[in-house]
Amino acid sequence: MLDDIKEICGVYSRPEPSEGSTAAIKYNVALSTENGLHTLHIDTEYGDGRHGTKILSIQELTENERQELDTTLGVLHRLKRNWLFEPAFSSDELNPTQERVFQFSVDEEMNRFLTNSSIPTDSVPELVILAGGVCTGKSKMRHEEFADHVSLDAGEIFLNLSRGEYFEFGEVFNEPLEMIGGAIAQKAIRERRNVVTEIIGADPEATRRLIDAGKAAGYEPKINFLTCDLETAWERNVNRGNNISAHYCEPYHVRWLLNAFESASHELEEPEDDVDEPYFDGAFFPLGSGEEWVKHEIIGFVRKLMNEHHLSPETLRKTSILLLGLERLPRTTSGIDVTLTLIDRFGGESNYHNIELSETRFALSSGGNTYAPEVGSDSFSETLFECESTGFRDGSLDPWELGSWLLSALDLLNSDGELEIHEDSDAKSLPWDDENNRDPFEELEERIEKWKRYLDED
Repeated sequence: MLDDIKEICGVYSRPEPSEGSTAAIKYNVALSTENGLHTLHIDTEYGDGRHGTKILSIQELTENERQELDTTLGVLHRLKRNWLFEPAFSSDELNPTQERVFQFSVDEEMNRFLTNSSIPTDSVPELVILAGGVCTGKSKMRHEEFADHVSLDAGEIFLNLSRGEYFEFGEVFNEPLEMIGGAIAQKAIRERRNVVTEIIGADPEATRRLIDAGKAAGYEPKINFLTCDLETAWERNVNRGNNISAHYCEPYHVRWLLNAFESASHELEEPEDDVDEPYFDGAFFPLGSGEEWVKHEIIGFVRKLMNEHHLSPETLRKTSILLLGLERLPRTTSGIDVTLTLIDRFGGESNYHNIELSETRFALSSGGNTYAPEVGSDSFSETLFECESTGFRDGSLDPWELGSWLLSALDLLNSDGELEIHEDSDAKSLPWDDENNRDPFEELEERIEKWKRYLDED
């Protein structure tokens, strides 16, 4: 099992993630070993800046813990096929004589740089840029004069990750460095905190872009150019100690801040007139930007059923109608009414999973019934996720829960279960020849953003 677990350790990134989404956009999976005990750590980053950690023991498991671990591994293998995956570096790269596994908490690393003192008392936050050549005193000024600001420093993040050991900057920890640094910048700018960072400033255009982006996001840029004589700079460089030059860190700082400012600037755009409520005409389900992956997961699941199981021509026809509606999501589909059910019946009891799609409702659910002679039959049901064209939505689209639901559905079919499909669509209304080539998620996102700006203006 350990070899299987090691294969899924690494960083998983959702393709084309959307900032602000409450769904997960990145997982960092690591295996740690201490005193012969193995533990799986899963750090989760969400689009809205939140972070979470899941820890699973690998040995001495109860039956419930074994099932949870098996489900987790199944979800990770599914994500590995469908998300962007960067495998964990080999422990041999760190030290060929000692086996180790790198692990970290994103929240813990971020909190080193985020303090309450960085929130300004007035309404205008400031971006302090300390520019100058190598060893001109930028770090000294940052620590002494701007300790109450969020300090965006790729070098310090890297050294924290190094845990006191020596590694070449950016080579081993580049993925977590980007994750943590980008998250610090996004959170700091989104919460309008005072920020300080260092650059060399040799590229005037890059510096100008940074200043202009800060202004566009409602920040007051303040740039300090530091100089000193060559002898002093050389002496400081020789005695630098545990410090990484802005010469190496500047590209990280500029990239992180530009991305964060761009996200903040979108929120400050002027609202437009004549804005309609996003779902007023029933043309869309409330599946927003950043949730495209859900659509593709469900479509891939249905196609797998069609490709790997012998379906009758009539079942294939009905399934094709379901695929038509799924392909159009989050647009609604006029005339469609189809429910796909995977069901396993055994000894008077049953378990089922449903995919339901009509012109007003999209839902994923499960349920079944149990039987005991002393109490009779009892049914149960649970809706994983549901939404309606009115804008109503409820339930979870968390990748873990959806992945577990899909794996459970496949298990039903693979354990002598059956596929049933109920279809009562209006064939004449189905838009088989729809020539609208616009991305439906982009179209819906435009409606939502216009509506938000309209409400803010009101």
